[in-house]
Amino acid sequence: MKKSCTLCVLVPLVISSAVMATGLYGEWSTTVGLLPDAGLEDTSLSLGYDLGTWSVGGTAELLGTDGYVWQSFDVRGGFGFAELGWEVLFGPRAPAFLYTWGTVGTQLVGLEITLYSALVGPDVPGQFLSGGPAGGAVLVLGWEVAGIAAGSTTGIGARLLDTDQDEYFSVVYTSAAYSWDFPVDPFPGGLRFTYQELSFSGVPVCCGITADVLLSFTKAGFDFLRLAAYDMITVWEAVVYDLEIEYGVNYKSVFVTPRFAWFDVVACVEVYGDWAVDPWALDIYGVNVRCELGDCGYAEFVTAFDVLEMQELFPELKGEEFEYVKLGFCGPACCGAEYSVDLAVYFDDGGGLLGISRLGAAFSVPLIENLALTTSLEIPVIGDASFSFGWTFTF
Repeated sequence: MKKSCTLCVLVPLVISSAVMATGLYGEWSTTVGLLPDAGLEDTSLSLGYDLGTWSVGGTAELLGTDGYVWQSFDVRGGFGFAELGWEVLFGPRAPAFLYTWGTVGTQLVGLEITLYSALVGPDVPGQFLSGGPAGGAVLVLGWEVAGIAAGSTTGIGARLLDTDQDEYFSVVYTSAAYSWDFPVDPFPGGLRFTYQELSFSGVPVCCGITADVLLSFTKAGFDFLRLAAYDMITVWEAVVYDLEIEYGVNYKSVFVTPRFAWFDVVACVEVYGDWAVDPWALDIYGVNVRCELGDCGYAEFVTAFDVLEMQELFPELKGEEFEYVKLGFCGPACCGAEYSVDLAVYFDDGGGLLGISRLGAAFSVPLIENLALTTSLEIPVIGDASFSFGWTFTF
């Protein structure tokens, strides 16, 4: 066992020295399942190479018994006046072209201009139309007026998604329904006006309160209006409330986020809901309470009053689960890196002890500067436990 562990450290060191001599860099990640069945769950290898102001690279990913499922290639660089980036995704098993997207960005007299474009291949389910694959472009403009950041987003056969809100276009491929996420959603039908958004950020209201405004409309008319106000109410200089309201064609949603700060603990409470039929009432979907403990620790509590609505926001809630508690912490480890531990308890009405449906744990421990060992454990009240281990090696 001691000899095997020594090899686990020496082999990455030898590989690192070899690739550094060639100028390559990258990352190799692998997960191996031990329970309920032993076998490879996934492995991916990313390689990159710098050519002056340009970089080229790619990622290959093998998943379970399906083998070589994904292959991507990307290029990034600039000409001095513009920055460019492009990525192409293939399915090697067919083989099949699946998706490509790119960006071109520049600045002109205080105006930031970014053009996104994307195209989906005909082998992606639900995307092929008689006229050909889905594809389009999105033009994003940004400027500043009197300290207020303004923006315009115009979709021509595509929509730019808000990845900060975990919105992605997922390319689903093979019968096992593997997916790869992208920020641009191309629509079938080619280049045509899709939507228009106008945004204003940092609008001063009063008393230190700032607001963001986002208006969106499509060819059919009004789409939605989102209003967000920050630092609305301060109590004892330790409690701050943020409020976000969104009006759609057939819905309204409200997000209230009070934040509490005591010593090194920062707590954030988010309430999810929608206007009820009575305009002065609210339907509350659920609550998320998260406390940041120091630099990298946290405690999180999520409870759902409307399980289906909350499962869309928190996909880690499975089946009939309506609640979970998570605890995470970290500390110093080898070579200036940090170890991390994440623990979770999930609840449902299935009759388990104290309503517990399953337990989860994940650990990450660096062995050397560029090699980390990861483990994951899940124990359900009903069903088989799962356990896996893996590593992430950067070079």
